[in-house]
Amino acid sequence: MNRSQTLQSLLIAVLVLLSLWGLYPTWRASQVDDQMLARAATDPALQAKIDGWKAKAIRKGLDLQGGMYLVLEVNTEGMSGAQASDALSRVVEILRNRVDQFGVSEPDIKPMGSNRIIVQLPGLQDAARAKSLIGSTARLEFRLVRPWEDAAFVATKLDEALKVAAGPVATAEPAAADATQAAPGADDALGDLPALPDVQDAADAAAAAGGERPFTSRVIVDEQLAQYGGSYMFVPSESVEEVRRLLSGPAARVIPRDMELQFGMDERSPFGQPGVFLFLMDRTPSLTGDRLTTATSKPDTEKPGMFQVNFSLDRRGSRIFGETTGANEGRFLAISLDGKVKSAPQIITKITDSGSITGSFTSAQASDLALMLRAGALPVDVRIEEERTVGPSLGRDSIAQGLKAGWIGAAIVVVFMIVYYQAVGLVAVLALVVNMLIMMATLAQFGLVLTLPGIAGIFLTVGMAVDANVLINERIREELRRNKTARAAVDAGYQNATRTIIDSNVTTLIVGVVLLWFGTGPIKGFAVTLSIGILTSMFTALVLTRVILEAYTRNRANATLRI
Repeated sequence: MNRSQTLQSLLIAVLVLLSLWGLYPTWRASQVDDQMLARAATDPALQAKIDGWKAKAIRKGLDLQGGMYLVLEVNTEGMSGAQASDALSRVVEILRNRVDQFGVSEPDIKPMGSNRIIVQLPGLQDAARAKSLIGSTARLEFRLVRPWEDAAFVATKLDEALKVAAGPVATAEPAAADATQAAPGADDALGDLPALPDVQDAADAAAAAGGERPFTSRVIVDEQLAQYGGSYMFVPSESVEEVRRLLSGPAARVIPRDMELQFGMDERSPFGQPGVFLFLMDRTPSLTGDRLTTATSKPDTEKPGMFQVNFSLDRRGSRIFGETTGANEGRFLAISLDGKVKSAPQIITKITDSGSITGSFTSAQASDLALMLRAGALPVDVRIEEERTVGPSLGRDSIAQGLKAGWIGAAIVVVFMIVYYQAVGLVAVLALVVNMLIMMATLAQFGLVLTLPGIAGIFLTVGMAVDANVLINERIREELRRNKTARAAVDAGYQNATRTIIDSNVTTLIVGVVLLWFGTGPIKGFAVTLSIGILTSMFTALVLTRVILEAYTRNRANATLRI
């Protein structure tokens, strides 16, 4: 064996050993069962081993492992091209930070076009929680709730504006209408509301005055409400949508420019009737979530079984928060998340560098809120445009069916090669095995994702590898028919077939690279395995099989090939 053959043999041996070593974690991860996982729960060392195997194993795509596929649309309306590109990049980075902290293994988050983002979350179990995490802007703001006098004034103005917008309204009680129009002040206009504890009676009585009070006939407005939720307005559940509609119309222009109305995030039942609070607050936030440095979830000591989110502020945020709370003791401070008020605690004393957000959070809700606050708010609004969920059982079925089809095809190819080419066919089969070994090890070591189309690419590679061996074997047959020796036939066969094999494989490789560069999703998964398979096929067909055949025919004048 000359030096060139020796080096080639060493290269093949090293590649095979490295491939076996690279696939060992994948094999061990496939052996993990429920019993082993149960033992790992009490054995940190075993758990660390399992985590290490899974981290180095072949990554399975969404269609094999199950999970979630989302297409998000980013609102870039009114932005220039550069601004839209920057916003898209920032959204991708923030989403990646959120998903990484959420604990999804090997997520795939990438932009598509100028205003869309593809999010693939393999192995995800809680789809609803993921949607909430990804789709929420997480814009945190601290706003001072306006005093009672402002709330009463705005309610009166809304009634007047809505009544004018509706036009003349006939009423069965003109005396009551006149009394309302003649009321000199906001307190007088709202003073005839029923007692607070009987909210249903209040709603019934207000309905009779609906024409004169389009807003307050649907909203309970009273100074005493603040002690129940930090707001002076309460909207019963059956009136929420109607009130939203009224406030989205032109009449809302009567609200002073420095004030804003926001609904509460959670449904409450302070008087036995469900509904949400409606908060009148400063339009300009006193502080935003940009000033947060940390956010963690912890049990709420005042509400057993519930959780709260504790946060810390940077130096400037601490100064602003201290000035705001110090100058407004006794007032309510609304904590607004994505345009809805989560809670509005009363300021008891000056607060500087830290605080907490309460509101009957579960453990998961508090953890997700803390996570989003740590990752930061999205710079623009995003909308879930497309959603697909793949169950893990479907992934297992896909793997089983794909492998079954592949192994049947491979078995037919193996039988054909052995029957038709005999001993040389066995060499070609060995080359196929090594080809598959190196290909799968490459996927594992480079962290590439194996998808269902990728499995198709693997078995397509088997066909292309066999095609290369068929070309070589037929060339060798032709040389043997010319009465050449086995050694001369092998040399001539490889020399004549090599150029054809390289030409055909390189053209296919170019197509694979183009698909890999421009493709997404299933197309990219197919292109990955196809491109790797072409390279490994050429290596095993032109190097591995040649080394074996040359070693068999070297120094044997009477050597024969069964082909």
